Amino acid sequence: MATTVNRKYFAPVQQFLKKTDWKLLVFLLLFLNVKILIKLVAIVFIYITRPGFRFGFRFKASRLPLFYLIIPAIGLFNYLIYAGFAKTNYSPAFFTGIVFWVLCILAVHQVKLAVESSPPSNIHRALFVFFVLNIIASAINLLRIEIEIGEWNPYIYQGMYQKYFIGTGDYIKGISFDTSTTNAVINAFGIFYFLTRKQFLTGLCCMTALLLTCSNFVNIAVLGVFVYCFIFQSTRVQKSMIIISMSMLVLFLAKVSPQNNDYAVRTFQKIFHREIRKNATAVSIPIEQRPDSALLPEEKKYKIAKLYIDSLYLEARTGKHKQQEQLVSGRPLLPVANIHTAPYQHKTDSSETRLQVLRFAMNMGRDTSIQVINSAKVPGKVLAMEETIHYLHQNPGKIFTGAGIGNFSSKLAFRTTGLQVSGGYPASYAYINDAFRNGHLAIFLDYFDKDSGFHSITNSPNNVYVQLLSEYGVIGLLAFLFFYLWFFAKAAGRAIPLILLVCCVLTVDYWFEQLSVIILFELLLFLDKKEKTYQLIL
Repeated sequence: MATTVNRKYFAPVQQFLKKTDWKLLVFLLLFLNVKILIKLVAIVFIYITRPGFRFGFRFKASRLPLFYLIIPAIGLFNYLIYAGFAKTNYSPAFFTGIVFWVLCILAVHQVKLAVESSPPSNIHRALFVFFVLNIIASAINLLRIEIEIGEWNPYIYQGMYQKYFIGTGDYIKGISFDTSTTNAVINAFGIFYFLTRKQFLTGLCCMTALLLTCSNFVNIAVLGVFVYCFIFQSTRVQKSMIIISMSMLVLFLAKVSPQNNDYAVRTFQKIFHREIRKNATAVSIPIEQRPDSALLPEEKKYKIAKLYIDSLYLEARTGKHKQQEQLVSGRPLLPVANIHTAPYQHKTDSSETRLQVLRFAMNMGRDTSIQVINSAKVPGKVLAMEETIHYLHQNPGKIFTGAGIGNFSSKLAFRTTGLQVSGGYPASYAYINDAFRNGHLAIFLDYFDKDSGFHSITNSPNNVYVQLLSEYGVIGLLAFLFFYLWFFAKAAGRAIPLILLVCCVLTVDYWFEQLSVIILFELLLFLDKKEKTYQLIL
């Protein structure tokens, strides 16, 4: 009898596991890991278990995006024409950049091969397991924090020198162990993947995991795509999920992490250089309860004065009424902790990242052309885009093919400095191009040698569009638009929301060099294209 019951309940599970593309699942788990060594292991693993090197690049009806061939070709052109081989230590940097693009080709070929060789249902099961594992990992991240602080909501917990509080989302890294932004993008992909498949419960779980990361930019991007889906591409039931998801975001910002709502508004103010009138019902945290890192200089002065006055009032009140209160209560009056005192405030000790930046800045003498920056008014990402346009205006010869791989704005440019913020690089081969030194590196140093409150994606110059335009020129940017985005968009079907989402996400980081979320996006688009001609059976 017990055996019969076991077979009844476990047979569907066994069937599910049997019809899952485990090779693809393992590859995704390894390739999206933050460590470059594990990414290389992922490449080796997938080519051993699923060999094949017929990439199928063709000008007409290409199997893979021609973008992946055009970009390194532009880099090689610049290397030869501008005699990059004659520059000290540039050749190792250049070939390192080429290796990253080769890894992109190897990875996209394998996800395409997986879609071609497996039924869509098997791939859907692998994706389901992947997203669920990421949700579980995110929940474990949160649980570990809750156990550490002894509170259920670390987003409003101001103890431990505000170790968590507004920065709690930074610790929700998910299955990739990468930044919380990477985790946010993965969950954002999951939301629209499950929305189109009408698997609403899992989609809402992805929405919950996204909210835990407190990635304001990704939240805004998701809201924008939700609006598109609601108007143009959703059924009545899907509209209901969209409304529920948007309500979850409002509830999270209002009740769970209200300070992130205030931070997002202030960031918007900086970008557009204007004050924004808040709705009277908006949740607002008093200045004296905000961390110093989120305040402007004038607000810091106000906070100091307000806390001083409050402390005098508390001291006077305690001394005057202590005896009376003791008589009324019948017991000694115990002092209550004041969250505005030092043990509860943001600790300004330098983080390891800041120390690395400070040491590096001292070694290079901070000799930059844009040393004076009013960091309180303009986000670094906006300055980086302005600096890119200025550079191309001053160097018209670089407009068409750019400054060259690793010479202006890229993960490689940061890596080859030896700064150790974008991965390791041999110090003896360190390389910094003057255009990078005086531009985006100077912007990065100006923000990241400050307190951790300035260490956000809004202040980093990381941006795929800027990278392509500055290092590969207008030709590189056009190659991306016509031989990458259009390659997927022309047959996207119901995956258009994912394309809109990735267009927004590309402004956040150097995602192609990151070797992570782009491969997930490509898998979802290849799968969507195949399902147009394949009857899905689940």
